[in-house]
Amino acid sequence: MNDNDRVSASLEFKLAPALARSFGKEGIAAVQKAAGKLVDSEITGEDAAAKISASQQRSQSIQSQIAELERKLAAMKPNDPERETLRSEIAKLRGQITQEKSAQADSAEQLANTPMSFNYRGEGGFAFGNNLIRDAAHAGWISMTTMMSTVLLGLAYGMPWAVLGLGLILLWRWRYFAKLRRKLFGPPAD
Repeated sequence: MNDNDRVSASLEFKLAPALARSFGKEGIAAVQKAAGKLVDSEITGEDAAAKISASQQRSQSIQSQIAELERKLAAMKPNDPERETLRSEIAKLRGQITQEKSAQADSAEQLANTPMSFNYRGEGGFAFGNNLIRDAAHAGWISMTTMMSTVLLGLAYGMPWAVLGLGLILLWRWRYFAKLRRKLFGPPAD
């Protein structure tokens, strides 16, 4: 809260998905009850459960492919040239299973933690809340200080130039300078 009764805050955290929506609704209600304005509220996330399910199905499919290739490998003769091809295919499929398990772990982390953020701003100034006279006086004071600062800023920029111009005019009109002026420009014309 600053001197003008203005409050601004930002809050970011992670929640379990089951709690996120109800917590968000309660947070918005609390901000509105305090006569504030919720600038932004965001609950982000993806359907991690569907990702986990799809990844588990892919893992099962890969496992059944590995089992089929291992059956073929067991049925082959020891010196069959296709054995190496099947072994490399099995190794490749096992690598895919490792990737699927990693994806499942990442999705489980997403499922456990839903990112949420609140950006809140409350103002006493032009809200015209409970005390209209105080709010109107405050708005008038802000308007007057803005006007005064604009005038003072204009004087701060313009005053040095005005003093310089006045000094040059006075120097030009000074009688000791008049002799030099006559030598440079000649006598004044009447």
